[in-house]
Amino acid sequence: MNICVFGSSSPRTKQRYIDESFILGQLLAERGLTCVNGGGRYGCMGGLNDGCHRSNGTIVGIIHRKFCVDITEHPFIKDLVVVDGDDLYERKLALFNNSECVIVLPGGVGTFDELFDGVSAKSLNMKSMTYKPICLVNTDGFYDGFILQMERAYQDNILYHPVQDYFHVEDNAKDALDWCVNQLNDLRAKGIVAANEFTDDRIKSRSLEGVSSDSTTAVDDQNIHHLNYDIDKIQADKKSPHVVPSNKKAFYPSNTHIVSSLMGVVVGLTIGVLITLVKKRA
Repeated sequence: MNICVFGSSSPRTKQRYIDESFILGQLLAERGLTCVNGGGRYGCMGGLNDGCHRSNGTIVGIIHRKFCVDITEHPFIKDLVVVDGDDLYERKLALFNNSECVIVLPGGVGTFDELFDGVSAKSLNMKSMTYKPICLVNTDGFYDGFILQMERAYQDNILYHPVQDYFHVEDNAKDALDWCVNQLNDLRAKGIVAANEFTDDRIKSRSLEGVSSDSTTAVDDQNIHHLNYDIDKIQADKKSPHVVPSNKKAFYPSNTHIVSSLMGVVVGLTIGVLITLVKKRA
């Protein structure tokens, strides 16, 4: 299985988060799972890659060329894919396409962007994210604010589905990985596989455990339970807006009207000044 992991790359990341990331890296290696990530050497990414490397695991790093200039890639990663682009779109797409699920560790705006890009793509059945589980590692309640905001959006009828339909939440790395693996095994049992090999030709193809790389799986559309909303279930207000009719023709002043109005003002002011002068002389 190819497990994509997002998380911080800042060297100032809290040690508690780095430790949990290290544990996740170890678990991935011990279970023979491929760790697909942004290839960072610091923060949660660094802890993840350190843990995986020290346990002789397999790491695939996908990094933007911009970050290679700063030597921010992890030195132990053998499979390093360098992508280009004006932004991080191509990098995110490569991460999604070459993994079967997503685990999100604590991180900053880059991690938030990756998380919600994946969540929105999953909800819209885009970027091959339909069947890919997404799980947050909510270490020390790091993502409590996100969860609360999503719950508020659902309560206010902005989200079409409950929060758990968009992503799952666990307090630690082990439970997050267990949940993702169980979800993927259930998909396989139903004849649905998120992905059966790396789609990026820059990464050597690795077949999934127990699944042939050249096999194809027919999927019954009736068994697909994605997040597309049902337009008939939306309680929309179909009343027409209240408009007061008017028989009066709209008036748009011409240049002549404007000039006449200004002359009237000038004449009025002049008469007023003359009357004042006459009164003072009298």
